[in-house]
Amino acid sequence: MTFYSQEHEQSFKSASELVRRGGAQAPVCGARTRTGAACQQIPIREGKGRCLRHAGPHAARAFRQRQRDDFMAGKVSADAWRRSEARRAVNRLARAWRSNPWLPGSTVDLAGAEQDFRSELSCRLLNVEAMPPAVADWLRWRYRRTQIDRQSEALWLRDLLERLPERLAAAGPRPAADVEAAPLGKGAGACWTVKDDAGQGRSSRMRDDVPKAPPVVRIKKHGRRGRPKTQDAGEIELRDLMEIYRENRAVLSPMLGQCAGEAERLAVLRALRDFQADPQESGPRAQWLEYVRLLRVT
Repeated sequence: MTFYSQEHEQSFKSASELVRRGGAQAPVCGARTRTGAACQQIPIREGKGRCLRHAGPHAARAFRQRQRDDFMAGKVSADAWRRSEARRAVNRLARAWRSNPWLPGSTVDLAGAEQDFRSELSCRLLNVEAMPPAVADWLRWRYRRTQIDRQSEALWLRDLLERLPERLAAAGPRPAADVEAAPLGKGAGACWTVKDDAGQGRSSRMRDDVPKAPPVVRIKKHGRRGRPKTQDAGEIELRDLMEIYRENRAVLSPMLGQCAGEAERLAVLRALRDFQADPQESGPRAQWLEYVRLLRVT
């Protein structure tokens, strides 16, 4: 960040004391860890209040995409991008080792201390090449913590005599089908072989036809209950409609006089019948009110 003056820098630092990392009001992840304490890492923008470790895979992918976009735009340096990608590769390998500790790989680089590390193990009749890669990587990490970062012979001996045999026993022997991928030479290529199920074919043209479902038969629906409007009224229905007409003669007589034919008069009587049967239903009520609006004598 660029400061324009000493006063600007001092005011910025004093204002950020409470919210900077470790401050009293600094945002933290807060997820419950294995020890029961709250995670103190900084939340990421895509994590909805969680850090990169506890935000989940979807937020992690969105975070990586944002980092990649910033890198392509020049907002993130190449070194920072390489460190982030290396950290992701380390996390992927560590997750894969949980199910198969014999997967090849390494996450700890001892650099110049690698030879001293191998010599130390040789003196104790231990061959790092024969160990599972996950155990060997853990042992390199413990060597760096107990012999390089700080000198603690007691912790290093405890790792060699107690914890290392436990991890070797938990990893088990090398799987029989575990074949390490060898680098291909210049003229090497993929070798094609015929499989047992090759004669079956994968093209859909060589398979039996799948029977099709019968066509859907659509039934014509009517906008009102009962018989369609185009159907003539029967003797029983006609008697019921005439009864409705006698009961509502004052309202129906002017309206039926405005109708163009017998079919329209039957439609008006049927609309009133349906409305009286269930006044709360919206369909019949709307149909009857529409006839009242069209045929009402003003």
